[in-house]
Amino acid sequence: MLVIIAGFAFWLLAIVVVLRLIKIGTLTWPPSRNQVMLWAAVIAVAAVIYFRPHEDILGGQDGGAYLAFGARMARDPHLVYKDQLLNQVPLAARDDFLLYGQARPYRSKFACGRVIDLPRAIIATWFQPAYPVVMSTVARVARPELILFVVPLFVIFTGLALRAVAARIFMHRWAGTAAMALYLASPLVIYQGRNPRPEIIASFLLFSGFALLIHAWRTSFIRKVQLNNEKSVRNMIRGGIRKGMPSWLDVVLGSLCITAAPFFHITAWLAVVPTMLIVVI
Repeated sequence: MLVIIAGFAFWLLAIVVVLRLIKIGTLTWPPSRNQVMLWAAVIAVAAVIYFRPHEDILGGQDGGAYLAFGARMARDPHLVYKDQLLNQVPLAARDDFLLYGQARPYRSKFACGRVIDLPRAIIATWFQPAYPVVMSTVARVARPELILFVVPLFVIFTGLALRAVAARIFMHRWAGTAAMALYLASPLVIYQGRNPRPEIIASFLLFSGFALLIHAWRTSFIRKVQLNNEKSVRNMIRGGIRKGMPSWLDVVLGSLCITAAPFFHITAWLAVVPTMLIVVI
């Protein structure tokens, strides 16, 4: 049940964040017709490029392991499970069967799983468990093969996040669109974005968090209201709280995004701690 709840919660967060990114990435609202047409053209071209998952996915390595783990969680939504294939291998030969994990500090059939009980063939997640969980939600509500398109979709979401970051930093109406187009046109992103790469989702979360926190910092009424007298307090109660809600929403959403990023890639911790210190300060 925890896997199911976490999967649906993440997709809900992602949808809410993307809608918010579209809003804050647009400096003048509502956007002009030309802006909408340009965004639609960029996204359409990106969909043609990215919605063609990579042809070469090797089962025992990272990409294939993530896909297999996600498809399995759709059938059996648990992070710890008994591997039926490993269970059929004679105990004396299981170390040879787990050759992939011999060069690692843990026994493993594949990259993102580890054997925690060899005699009973019990396997659990080892690192970055969120990506298979997110894919399992797609496989559960739709078709298993659609998990191939999770990362390509988040490539476009990441482009929207970069668009919002650029728009809020440079405050130019075309800065965001230019950043998004350059990101989506990058050869490295085109290659990696068609593979099962959790780094793409971690990037989406980090850039989304940065965009939302930058916007909150720029627009927060808290920096402008000085609670030095009763009039200031009364004004805040009458109108300030209502006006400041989007800022607080951005802080909450941005913090959630940055906090979730390390569950998709461990290196995201490098951004979490300094960002949280900035938010607290």
